[in-house]
Amino acid sequence: MPISQLDPETSKRARWARRMLRRLGWEVHFDVGGIRRGVVTLYPHTCYTDYVVLMLVLVALDMPVSFLMEGRITRLPVIGRWLRKMGGIVVTQENRHAMVGELLARFAAARQSDARLWVVMFPEGGRREANGWFDGFYRVAQGADVPVILAALDYERHALEVAGILHMGDNLDAEFKRIADAYGAVKGFRPRHASPVQPRTPVSFWDSNGAT
Repeated sequence: MPISQLDPETSKRARWARRMLRRLGWEVHFDVGGIRRGVVTLYPHTCYTDYVVLMLVLVALDMPVSFLMEGRITRLPVIGRWLRKMGGIVVTQENRHAMVGELLARFAAARQSDARLWVVMFPEGGRREANGWFDGFYRVAQGADVPVILAALDYERHALEVAGILHMGDNLDAEFKRIADAYGAVKGFRPRHASPVQPRTPVSFWDSNGAT
C-alpha cells in the first residue's frame, strides 16, 4: 500500500522512516495480505543504495525482518552497524555452507510459535551483473514451505512494490520463468549491472548445503 495509507499508530522510528521516504520521492506498495512467513527476493540489486532504501522501507513498515548481506558491507562505518542491528545476517566464506540449514531452522521455530518471519535475500549475490541468480531463495522457500514474495526495487519510478507472490514448484527452470515474467522490466539504480532472472551457473554458491 502507499506510504500515506500505512497504519499511523506505529513507532516513532517508523513515522520518521516514512517521512524520509516521502522526501526522497519513494513510494511503497507492499501488501502481502495475511501471509505471516516468507522469503522475500529483492531485485534488482545494483548498488549499496539498495540497502539504505530497504532499511527505510522495513522501518516504515514496522516489520520484523531478517536479511542476508555481504560480509564486506559490515566494514562500512555506521551503515554496517545499523544493518546488523536491523536484522542483517552476515554471509561470509566461513558460514555460507550452513546458511540454508540455519534459515530452515528459523522458519521451523517461527512456524512452531506462529511467529511472523520474513527473510530478505538478494539472489543475484552482488551488485555486478552475473549470468543469473543463485538458487538459495528457492531451496529455502521449498524446504520451509513458505511463499516467495517478489519485491521489485524500481528506481525509474522510485517505488518498491510486490511484483508477485509465488509458491515454488519442483521445476527450477519453470519457476525462474514465472519469476522473470512477474518482475518484467523493472530498472535498478544501475540497470546494466542487473543480472538476468535465470538460474546461475554454477547454480548454487552454497554447493549442496547452503543459500544466497
